[in-house]
Amino acid sequence: MNINMKETTFTFPLYLWSSSTLKIAMILPPPKCAVRLVPRKRLSKAQTASIIALKEACVELERIIQITGTSRATVFRVLRSMKQTASPTPHTANKSIGRPRKTTVEMDNFIVESVESNRKLLPKEVQKMVKEKFGVSLSLSRIRLRLQLAGLHGCVCVRKPLLTMVNKLKRLHWAYLHRNWTIAQWKQVLWSDEKKFELFNSKRRTYCRRRKGEALREDTVQATVKHGGGSAMFWGCFGGLGMGDIFQVHGIMKKEEYHSILVRHAIPSGNRLFGGVWMFQQDNDPKHTSNLCRTYLDRKVQAGQITHMIWPPQSPDLSPIELLWEEVDRQVQAKRPTSLEKLVAIVKETWNEISEDVLEKLLHRMPLLCQAVIDAEGGYFDEKLAAQKKQLVYH
Repeated sequence: MNINMKETTFTFPLYLWSSSTLKIAMILPPPKCAVRLVPRKRLSKAQTASIIALKEACVELERIIQITGTSRATVFRVLRSMKQTASPTPHTANKSIGRPRKTTVEMDNFIVESVESNRKLLPKEVQKMVKEKFGVSLSLSRIRLRLQLAGLHGCVCVRKPLLTMVNKLKRLHWAYLHRNWTIAQWKQVLWSDEKKFELFNSKRRTYCRRRKGEALREDTVQATVKHGGGSAMFWGCFGGLGMGDIFQVHGIMKKEEYHSILVRHAIPSGNRLFGGVWMFQQDNDPKHTSNLCRTYLDRKVQAGQITHMIWPPQSPDLSPIELLWEEVDRQVQAKRPTSLEKLVAIVKETWNEISEDVLEKLLHRMPLLCQAVIDAEGGYFDEKLAAQKKQLVYH
């Protein structure tokens, strides 16, 4: 005989029952202490919403039970839950969830203000400062969390040339002199500079994705070679929307070789690109400002052939040809030269393939740079943020 254990529970062991007692127990209804093990049917969201809506419409309890098809206990349970959610008791409302904060508002403000005053402070140093002032030992992860919540995220410092107060004043003076220049005036400048290209450029960051604990693979490693595996130095110039000459420099360039570049490449390139009077730009490298080269350029200025732009020191970020060299370097590395001869050929080929659109964007960037230098009072500035403010797009 099968006994339905789900419907009947017993208060003493089954082996004490006789066969006749079992027959009577199966006929009689289950006792009041019996426990029903069948899982209770879960209310749907529609039924719960109907009960709450009918109650808010002042419908009688019996009518709610009849409409929703639920029991009286179910209706009471839903209404009681609704009241607790709508108006929690003061004890429940003030009860916090989770572990209490270890830091106070004063400590949080101290952490943020310390890093605001010195952005190079490490979490270890902040941890020591908090311990000395408040006598509380905080974990490094907690300090990082407080800084992240304040919007201070960890990042790599941007590398920029050192600027002294004199350098900043000269940069500011240059920006004020050229802040009202038009694009047509910027197109009358011949920009010149040198650039070294490495066969295996390992200085540029390469990103990849790895799983935690995963062994190294070839596509997750950036291979490096001493001294770049070979390099080649180039001098180049551009003006307006045209590319000037590019010249490979062998060995260390001295003032005599740079003077030869001025005579054979710089001046002829400017005459070819502009035709009339034009302005020549170069940085303050010692060989550029040597007596030999300066005397030659002064003679050209006195003859009325060119004008010379006075360039502020420590300011490669203001020269558009720096960004042009970076664009050439990206394209050269994408072509993956395998020998020094191929590197030289690819650099010259890439230089001659630069489009007018790239040069146009570089020159439209100049008025924005002048204003950014003025806003920064001659100091460092974030060019991307300045571009977003002016809604300009450039490389």
